[in-house]
Amino acid sequence: AAGGEGASGGAARAGGVPASDRLGGLRLRHYDARTDVEPMFAAYSDPAEQALFAHREQINSVQEFDAWMTENVASVYHDLYVIEAPAADGDGRDASVDGARGGSRCAGFVYSYDYRTSDLRCNMCLYLARPYRGTGAAGIVAATFLDELFSYYPLRKVYLYVYDYNRASLASDLQAGFVEEGCLREYRYLDGRWWDCHVLAMTRRGFEKRLARFSALRHDMTASVAPGAQTPGTRAPSARAASAKTPGTRAASGGNER
Repeated sequence: AAGGEGASGGAARAGGVPASDRLGGLRLRHYDARTDVEPMFAAYSDPAEQALFAHREQINSVQEFDAWMTENVASVYHDLYVIEAPAADGDGRDASVDGARGGSRCAGFVYSYDYRTSDLRCNMCLYLARPYRGTGAAGIVAATFLDELFSYYPLRKVYLYVYDYNRASLASDLQAGFVEEGCLREYRYLDGRWWDCHVLAMTRRGFEKRLARFSALRHDMTASVAPGAQTPGTRAPSARAASAKTPGTRAASGGNER
């Protein structure tokens, strides 16, 4: 979620109201290659946006991106959800990255990767489009996705990698209960200078202490997503470890990079 609110900031406003009502109808659903390639390509092809959640990828066309995503869905992403929003929110703002699907739009995405069955850990990444940053949506999605991971898998920890230039994300993640376990000095070169990468972790115990009370949000936001359900272009969650790639950054509320 590129822009500023961590899991605690969004979840604190739960108040028993369904997440879909409080956040303009936001829902999580499985990635569908038939409708989601173009909106995701829009985020990856914007250098300023891509820097929030991924290393620079030299992808010059939707066709090339489609092939790249197909490879990643098969071998890298473990659980991949699209954050879906109505075509326009209650304030009449453009709701997302470009791309529409039956009256809804792609407002971002969240995924886990590098799932290690022997070590009971994985990494996660969350990206939220500009119109929803600073609204608390990032926190709700982060808490929902963490609950999904800790509910379905025997994980001990979930990791985030946050670059130093993403200070809003770093601050909100720490406030939400993530703990900094290390720092990779001068890990990325961007805009003429080197940036550190902060390694953050959320333990199962930390989640249960700080965020588990918002577990009901998962049922609001993923009501139409059955565990293990697949749509074209996705693979169902499994205990098989995904291939490890480079760690990375997140866009403002809970992410890493591929």
